[in-house]
Amino acid sequence: MINSVEIINVNNTPFSYIENGFDKSNSNFSLKEKYEFEAGVNIIVGCNGSGKTTLLNLIRHYTLCNRMFCSDIDTINHYSHFVKSGKGLIDGVKVVADYRLTTFNLRLIRDMKEYEIVEKHDSFVQYATEKSMSNGEKHIFALQLMLKEMFDNHNNKTFPIKELEQKIQFANDLWVDNFNQLLKYYKDNHKDGFQYTVLMDEPDQNLDIENLKQLFGILSQSREDTQIITCLHNPILIYKLFQSKNINFIEMTDNYINSIIDFIGVKI
Repeated sequence: MINSVEIINVNNTPFSYIENGFDKSNSNFSLKEKYEFEAGVNIIVGCNGSGKTTLLNLIRHYTLCNRMFCSDIDTINHYSHFVKSGKGLIDGVKVVADYRLTTFNLRLIRDMKEYEIVEKHDSFVQYATEKSMSNGEKHIFALQLMLKEMFDNHNNKTFPIKELEQKIQFANDLWVDNFNQLLKYYKDNHKDGFQYTVLMDEPDQNLDIENLKQLFGILSQSREDTQIITCLHNPILIYKLFQSKNINFIEMTDNYINSIIDFIGVKI
């Protein structure tokens, strides 16, 4: 479960453009210093370029799932993941979370290599058939792959702290220090939680009305064991979810929901 994301040093974050765009008054990029999340459903909304995906990507980065469907130690096989120009751990962002349960991540098909998709299938024939999918179908397919990852028995659904400790045993002295810094980061920013986290970046893209209804059903009814953090773009879906109870909305653009209500919320 993710509790908060706080930017404490814009010069030491995983993404250099945060430093360049953090205080720009002439841009939609309006990242704030701290964001807090709740158990259940959290929906991030805002104008194009306001930082919705950036906020989600920061969570992905520190929960080791920016390249995976779930938190996985293989994410840091490239040691540069948490090191910036040899200066050690990238710790300019404080992500307070339960570093005990895994985080699941919706990966878009366009961001995956073909062999990764094939590995998620029972056969290559199925994948070859699905290559002609529309964009909307690809989003649904990606969601199915993530759900498969969530409910397959092979996933022990724990954050890979033990795997990181094992990795230290086979690393050279330089990287032993970096990995120890990373373990300390997770210890210092740990807060007990009780939910798995699911991250989704605009799962509403290119969906027809029937699939949009299904997504609405998922987001409007929270599960006791699952926290959802998602960026949404579809104004109608945002409008309908805003009528639901127990949803935490995070506005990257001031009064963004009010602008949707003004545009859509009229009697016909």
